[in-house]
Amino acid sequence: RTVVGLGLGNMASALFGGFGGCGLIPNTLLNGSSGGLGYASGFAYSACLGLAVVVFSPLIGLIPMAALAGLMLNVALSTFEVEQTLHVLRSARSSPQQLLDCLSLLLTTLLCFRVDMGLGVLAGVLVAQLLPLGTFLRARLAGARTRA
Repeated sequence: RTVVGLGLGNMASALFGGFGGCGLIPNTLLNGSSGGLGYASGFAYSACLGLAVVVFSPLIGLIPMAALAGLMLNVALSTFEVEQTLHVLRSARSSPQQLLDCLSLLLTTLLCFRVDMGLGVLAGVLVAQLLPLGTFLRARLAGARTRA
């Protein structure tokens, strides 16, 4: 239900000239850092956000885009795990899976920043699936040769 609601909200925001997005990461960060982990905290967050948009939209419209971009950058930096990323990059040569993980990470990041976020995520997912796909195809071909 959450994903359907998010999709409908993104489509509705596009009808009014808005940008779609995912509020789950800031919601989760805010709830976790505030100690709220249940459904009531999620509801309270959503209700306050809805109230802010409906009641205070004229004031919110006065916030400069640069400030909103800074806020988004702050959220991104607070969700970025530097040590995990460095570990993936350092261990790229240890196995084919690690190499594909590193390639997927770099390709996704590069395409998201330089081209388009949707294309970046799609390319990253496709690259990450190359090794499982190769393993599946090798097993399938070996089974076909055994039966023949």
